[in-house]
Amino acid sequence: NKGPKIGDTSKVRTLYSAALAEGDLDSILVENEEREISEEEKELTDWVNSQLAKKEPPLSIKNLTSKEFRTGVYLLHLLEVITKTPSAGFYETDASSLWHCMQNASLVRRFIFQQTFVSVDCSAQDIVLGR
Repeated sequence: NKGPKIGDTSKVRTLYSAALAEGDLDSILVENEEREISEEEKELTDWVNSQLAKKEPPLSIKNLTSKEFRTGVYLLHLLEVITKTPSAGFYETDASSLWHCMQNASLVRRFIFQQTFVSVDCSAQDIVLGR
C-alpha cells in the first residue's frame, strides 16, 4: 500500500497532492504531448537552446516544460551561461526526487534574485509543475 491516492490529477494544485496522486517523480514530470505550443514559446525555446549549446557538453530542450527544465537543472545551466557565472551554486545535477527538484527550483529563484534584486513571480512549485 502506497498510501492515499487522488483520482483526477489534472486539477492538482500542489506538489504534495501530485506526489500523493502519482507516487513517483517521473509521473509528476511527465510532459503533456497534446498541448499546443505557441510561436512565442517556440522562439523562446530556440533562444534557450542557443544559450544551452554554449555549455560543455552542449545541451538542449524539446520545449519549456521538458523534464530537464522542470527539475531545475537546465534552468540553472541557462542562468550560468547568460550570467557568465561558473556555478549558480550547489545543486543536484541528477534530480531523482521531488526534494531535489524543489531544492534546484528554489536555487533558481534565489540566484535570479541575487543577480537582479527582483523577485521571481513564480514559486519553486510552479517551476517543477511546468507552469
